[in-house]
Amino acid sequence: MNIGLFTDPYYPMVDGVSNSVEMLRDELEALGHGVHVFTTTNPHIDRQEVNVHRSMSMPFFGLPSKRMGMPYHPMAINKVRSLKLDIFHTHTEFSMGTFGKAMARLAKKPLVHTYHTIYEDYMHYITRGKFDKTSKKAARVLSRIFCNGCDKLIVPTEKTRDLLTSYNVHTPIVTIPTGLPLERFRMENCDQDELARLRQHYGIGPEDKVILFVGRIAKEKQLEDIVEVMPEFMRDHAHVRFLLVGDGPWRGIIEELVNAKGIAQWVTFAGEQPYRTIGTYYHLGDVFINASRTETQGLTYLEAMAAGIPVLARADRCLDNVIVNGASGVTFEDMSELPEQLEKMLYDDAWRERILKGADAVVSDFSARTFAKRVESVYRDAMEQGDEVGAEAAEQSRA
Repeated sequence: MNIGLFTDPYYPMVDGVSNSVEMLRDELEALGHGVHVFTTTNPHIDRQEVNVHRSMSMPFFGLPSKRMGMPYHPMAINKVRSLKLDIFHTHTEFSMGTFGKAMARLAKKPLVHTYHTIYEDYMHYITRGKFDKTSKKAARVLSRIFCNGCDKLIVPTEKTRDLLTSYNVHTPIVTIPTGLPLERFRMENCDQDELARLRQHYGIGPEDKVILFVGRIAKEKQLEDIVEVMPEFMRDHAHVRFLLVGDGPWRGIIEELVNAKGIAQWVTFAGEQPYRTIGTYYHLGDVFINASRTETQGLTYLEAMAAGIPVLARADRCLDNVIVNGASGVTFEDMSELPEQLEKMLYDDAWRERILKGADAVVSDFSARTFAKRVESVYRDAMEQGDEVGAEAAEQSRA
């Protein structure tokens, strides 16, 4: 197959969508397909690219780290036409997504869309907290319109499928958990010299235990809830550190809260790190923590599990069949549970070993190759349905 992936986020941006699209591209190519990525320009590109076609872009309003493409240019249109794509696969509902959708219809080829982001949970970046109900309703309407204009939808979890159904989306939906390059996170593939260097760089001593967060430092991650319960725990555990790997619009607020709570000496902000080296950062941690309720799948949870780091997470439907409480990880409902759970996960070795064994059994089903094969199957179904529709139309025209 000759496949086009249309996305606003892509390398060198560091986020779940960008990582997912790049991984999918690599795996589809390994399966023997031709893959072209249509995305936005970025001033920080530092490598040569093959079959990556970039359209002019500008920072997205309200989220300057994101890019908004301006793809409707004769050269871009002619490039897509010349490639004679068999499948159009969009990964955003915005600029490059609408472009891919328009080009699929022009080419009369199947359009598959992956719904990565629950936008109603992110509208505060645009509205600055105003018109909350109206903006969320608008996000639902826009999602419904885009999704109902596609031939097939891919979602990472049943939580997202149910949400789209509640939006009155009628396009056939296939649930395919996003895969991961699992080997990248395994301890046996970790650069031990680099790991030692990072521990020294961040002042992590031999006796220190590290509570780890990896992800965007943003309002929806609810990091302030974690920080609020940390002071007493930190003061009772002098050798426990809290390491945050990532960046985002809420970092300044979290830093201020850390200082206000008097725990700055135990907290380190490592900033955003390239995805190709993020596996090493996971191995700095002794327990991975996240309090978010807005994830569509929660890839960082799976990355931690692949790295052999036990996960402590706020209960959420996106974790169904991933974190089985007490078996493959630990979930909590109330923040007051956190200190006791942290104590157990950091210091009860037998408990940790049981959790890690369960996590390893779960995460093995999330390989990048398995993911790509499932997506490939959706492509073939979409193409077969397209052939059937075309045959029916031809038959009707002859009648």
